[in-house]
Amino acid sequence: MYTKIGASVEVSWENRLYKGRYILPRPMQQGRFPTCVFFSFTKGGQLVIHRSFADKYQNPKIQCDILLDPESVAREFVVMNGGQRWDWNFLRKDKDRLDRPAAAAYLMTEVGADGESSRWEGKRKVAVDKCTYLGHKPSFDEVKCLLDTGKAVMAGMICGPDFDGLGPDEIYSCSPQYVWRNGKRRLAEGFEKHMILLIGHAKHDESGSIYTPFLNSHGCSFGGGGIGRVFFDDLRCFYVMDTKYPPKIIDKESSPSKLRLGHDEQKRDAGLAKTEDGKGSGKYVVPARRQ
Repeated sequence: MYTKIGASVEVSWENRLYKGRYILPRPMQQGRFPTCVFFSFTKGGQLVIHRSFADKYQNPKIQCDILLDPESVAREFVVMNGGQRWDWNFLRKDKDRLDRPAAAAYLMTEVGADGESSRWEGKRKVAVDKCTYLGHKPSFDEVKCLLDTGKAVMAGMICGPDFDGLGPDEIYSCSPQYVWRNGKRRLAEGFEKHMILLIGHAKHDESGSIYTPFLNSHGCSFGGGGIGRVFFDDLRCFYVMDTKYPPKIIDKESSPSKLRLGHDEQKRDAGLAKTEDGKGSGKYVVPARRQ
């Protein structure tokens, strides 16, 4: 379902600068594989790197040109999940043995994404300092404070068959449908979980409901130039990311994913392995599953 923005006033990195610089990454197309988690986390990493660059270099004429490759993070996840680096079939969600957001947080801080910049030759593994689970449903005031200070906030939502039809002046909301399979409630066909990078906030001028502009991973044709909007109450499973400049550069010799399928004790220690109750242990907390 779509709601017109109307005369709502948005605070968003789409239409404002951070210390004289545009820090919002360009939208990308994730393609036919379900890689939205890796795209949102990688773009979040790029946003906080550009923001921390602006904190360090006050002259807005000095620009940061670091670009991060989301597909490189997806490939590392495939290896962690037990597949070969280029076997994209291991990105199908029914093959997952790891919690994707928790794995993405681990990869962005410990393994890094392929990064390109005029400051070095070729590609280097670029990582961020922190990426942590913020909660299943944090308060809007907490999220607003993080967004206003240039932190990267990623969140999950449920989208339906009408998601890609969202217009540039509309807010998306979804009423998901469920079916029972093998004694468990599952999303009906056409509905799926999706992860996005939040880039601002606003209050709807008519209803007063809070909504958030977001950077999607469905290319520039989605919404308005790759930017959409969703009501805050429809968001779940929040992660927050931050870093300082210069970002961490990971030695390529040690960058291939250290946690492969089968190393159950290692995965549990890192909080990445899926368990029956949906919980992990360790630094990269796996949120409990909500049905």
